[in-house]
Parts: sequence; C-alpha cells; structure tokens
Amino acid sequence: MGAAPYRKGQVLHSVFAAARLNEMKGKIDAARSNYETDKAAKIASLLEADGIKRAQLQDELKGLRQQLKTERNDRMAQLSEAISIADSLGIKKPTTPSALADGERTGSAGVMRTEVNNQQIPLYFMGVEALEAERKALQRRTSDDFTMPRVAQIAKELMLLQENRQVQILSQRKNEDIFLSNVQALRAEMARLSNLNIDISRIKLITVDRQALTPIAPVEPRKGMIMALSILLGLALGLILAFIRHLTGVHRSAVLRSTTMFYDSSLNEGALGVDVKSLKAADSPDATLRGSHSSPTIGSRKASSERHCDSVFGYSP
Repeated sequence: MGAAPYRKGQVLHSVFAAARLNEMKGKIDAARSNYETDKAAKIASLLEADGIKRAQLQDELKGLRQQLKTERNDRMAQLSEAISIADSLGIKKPTTPSALADGERTGSAGVMRTEVNNQQIPLYFMGVEALEAERKALQRRTSDDFTMPRVAQIAKELMLLQENRQVQILSQRKNEDIFLSNVQALRAEMARLSNLNIDISRIKLITVDRQALTPIAPVEPRKGMIMALSILLGLALGLILAFIRHLTGVHRSAVLRSTTMFYDSSLNEGALGVDVKSLKAADSPDATLRGSHSSPTIGSRKASSERHCDSVFGYSP
C-alpha cells in the first residue's frame, strides 16, 4: 500500500523536474537569441559608423584636392602675370627694390642705404628666369597631395577603416555561450536536474491554455429539453391510444352488426324454433308494456348473443 504513493510522488517529482528543465532550456535559448541579436546589431552599427566615417573622409579628401588644384592654377596665373611685369622691367635675376634703384643711380656709389620694409616684395622682383622655372614646375605637376599634410592623414585613416578588428573578433567567435549574461545560475540548476536521471522521453508535458471557469447555469439536467421531450412523447402516446381505441370500437361495431344480422336471418328462417309473429309482436310498443310476460325468449336470445360475442372476441360490456 505504501509503494503506490511513493511511486506517485516520484512521478510527480520527475514531471516537475522535467518541466523546470525545459523552462530553463527555454530561458537559455532566449538569452542566446538575444545575444545573437545584440551581436548582429553591434556589428551592423560598427560597419555603419565605419561607412559614414569613410564617406566623410573621402569627401574631405576630394575637397582638399580640388582646393590644391585651384591654388596651383591661381599660382600659375600669378606667375604668368609676374613674368610679364618682370620682362617689361628688364628683371632677369632676383632683385630687390633698393638694388633696382641703386642700379639706376650710378653717380651715388659712396652713399650707403639701409632698407627697412615690412611689406612683401612683389613677385616680379624674382626675375623672369626664376618665375618661368616655377611656372613650368607647376605645369608638370600631376598631384598636389604632398603639399598638404592633411591629405596624408586622411589616407592613413581610410586605410585603417578598411578592416574593423572589433567586427572581425565578433564574427570569429566560436563558443558564444560563454558570453551569455545572467545564465550561470540556470546552467547550475540544469546540471543538478540532469543528474536526477529523468527520462524525459516518457513524460508528456501539457500547456494550460486558460483556467476552467464555473458555468453560470447547470449543464445537466437540461430541464427545457426534458419538458419538451415529455410533451412530445405524451402527445404521441395519446394519439396512439386514441387510434387504438378507435380501431377497437370500429371492429366491435362490425362484429355486433354481423352477429345481429346472423340472428335476424335465423329468426326469419325459423331455425331457432321461435314464432316470427311473436318476435314482431315483441318489437311492438304493446310488447314493451307487457314486459317479459309476452315474449321472454327474444330478449334472452339477444342478451345471450351479445355475451357470446364478448366471450368470443374478448370484449367486456
């Protein structure tokens, strides 16, 4: 008697343990799914940030190169103008305004001059030879990137953006379960339940969709249906009984008519030994007043015929 409750308790314990084990597996699967979603979102965010940074650097580099090209063209235009001025002044070699003025005053050789000038010397004082050499160098130039340090810095940043090491590390992770957060307690509980030797394949778990509710009206018995069926059955039985009684009355009337006709024919033929005149007299009103003194035979014969019919066909008067 004590083994059955113990076995029942073991079954219940196994069912609860299996349910708990499945619940924890579901939580770990949910945590793993959340981790995968977060990792994918982080990788996408990093790649998006790199793409935005790369586009910004490329736009900046394009703008700087256009700026350098414009500055080079402006420099060549300035050189062409300075060459024209220097050629008109006869300046072939680089000189200064004071040296040019000294060359014009040949008679003042014993005078010493000191020039203090904070203004920039015009470009044409460089002379035609120097200006033409610089202009030719600018015309032969194919790239202006080396003239601005920012261009080299942008090139370095673009090269670094080609590979995102953080994205590579996230994508190359093998055992991602160790990075799941808040699952250590669940794993410990799963390990403990797994050591209970529970055969989960023999346990069928159910999920309660919703709790049972107490009905407002009783389900059984259905009084309305019972009353309706009772009325229908009563009407059917009443109709059947009325039909049977009708058939019985019709049959009895037919038997009585046939029996009466038989006795009438017998009386007419004199087979019963009765005088026809006496029978006719018995049917007259005078015979009724006389009662049984005039013709007792006919009344007794009619009564006996009715009793005979009742005994033969099983009818009661």
